[in-house]
Amino acid sequence: RQPQPFLLHSEFDCVAKMTKRIAVIGAGVIGLSTTLRLIANLENDALSYVVDVYATKFTPETTSDGAAGLWAPLLLDETPPELIRSWGKGTYDWLRFLMQQEMAGEIGVAPYSGYLYFTKDKFEGDPIYKDDVIGYRRVTAEEMEGIKFDLDTGCYFVSMMMQGNRYCYWLTESLRRHGVNFHKRKVASLSEFSGKYDVVLNCTGLGSYDLLNDHELYPVRGQILKVRAPWIKFFSIVTSEEGYAYCIPCVDYVVIGGTAQKGNWSEEPSAADRKGILDRCYRMIPSLKAAPVVGEWAGLRPARTSVRLEREELQCSTTSARLQVVHNYGHAGAGLTLCWGCAKDAVLLAYQALGISLKHKSSLTNNRFFEFINEAPKNFHSKI
Repeated sequence: RQPQPFLLHSEFDCVAKMTKRIAVIGAGVIGLSTTLRLIANLENDALSYVVDVYATKFTPETTSDGAAGLWAPLLLDETPPELIRSWGKGTYDWLRFLMQQEMAGEIGVAPYSGYLYFTKDKFEGDPIYKDDVIGYRRVTAEEMEGIKFDLDTGCYFVSMMMQGNRYCYWLTESLRRHGVNFHKRKVASLSEFSGKYDVVLNCTGLGSYDLLNDHELYPVRGQILKVRAPWIKFFSIVTSEEGYAYCIPCVDYVVIGGTAQKGNWSEEPSAADRKGILDRCYRMIPSLKAAPVVGEWAGLRPARTSVRLEREELQCSTTSARLQVVHNYGHAGAGLTLCWGCAKDAVLLAYQALGISLKHKSSLTNNRFFEFINEAPKNFHSKI
C-alpha cells in the first residue's frame, strides 16, 4: 500500500497547479507565522510557489524580538472575545506541542506557571481562556498575602513562554530553508506589487498607519528590563490602580516591566520609566533587588480599535490590475499570543484570494506540521 501524504489543511481543494507568486510585508512574529503556515499548505498540496518577504526590520530588531513573550490573551478593544479565545487557543496548543520537542529550549519555548493579580474594576469574573489552559484556578486568600498592592483577587494557571528573539530566529531560518526570499526595504504603497504577485499578505503591524493611512492604529509603548534572577521560577503580573508590574522568566533571562503608554511613539528607553519599573517590581518581589540588570528595551505595540484580519481586493490607481490583499495586523501586545491562531485564518483567506476552493474541513495535527518544518522543501522556486 502506498503511503498517504499528510494533510495540513485538507479543506483546501487545490485546483490550480501553476506557480503562486506571494508577497508578505512584515517580518515580526505575525508575518513569519503566516508565511510558514501558508507555504506549508502550498507545499503539501504540491503547488509551486515563490514567496518574498519585505520588511524594514528583521530578527533580532523587530518588536516581537524584544517582547517578553508570555502567552496571555487579554481583551483587545473591540475585537470579539470569541476570536481572541480561538486565536489564543491555537497558539497555546502549538506551544504545548513545541515544548515537548528536543529543541524547545533552543527556540525559546517553555511552560511556566504563575499568577495574575488584579482589582475587580480591571477584570470582571474569569478570563476568557480559563477553560483552555492547564491548571486554571482562582487564587486563595493565603496566596494574596504578601502582595503589596491594593488588589482584590487573581488567578493561577500554566502559561507558555516563547522568548521572542529565539523563536523569531527559528521561524526565519525555517523559512529560508524552504526557499523564502527576504528583502530589507520599505514598501511605500501596495500598488508596487500590482501585476507582480497573486496575493499580498499585509502583516506590517504599526507600519499600516502610514502604508494604508490606517489611523485606527495607535502605538502602546512598552519598556522592559532584563535581569539575571535564576531563582524566579514562575510569572507574576499585577494590574491595579496603583500601577502595572510583571516579572516573567524566559529561557536566557527574566523580564521585568512594564509600561503601557498609549500614543507614545518613542522607542528610546526612559530613565523615569526604568525607575518606575524597578520600584514596582521590587515592591512586588523584593528579592529582585539582588538581580543585576543585563538589558533594557523599549518598543511599540501595534494597537488598533480591532484586530484587522480580512481579505480585500484593491484597484491600483497606477494600473488597471486588481490586487488581492490579506490583512493581518493590529494585535497590540498580543502578537506572540495570537500569532499561530491568526495565521491559520489568514491562510484560509489567502487560499480564497488565490482562487483555490475550499474542501471539507479537518484539523492538522501539530506533529504532522512539525514534520513539514523539518523535511526538505520540494516545490519552491527561488526565481521565476
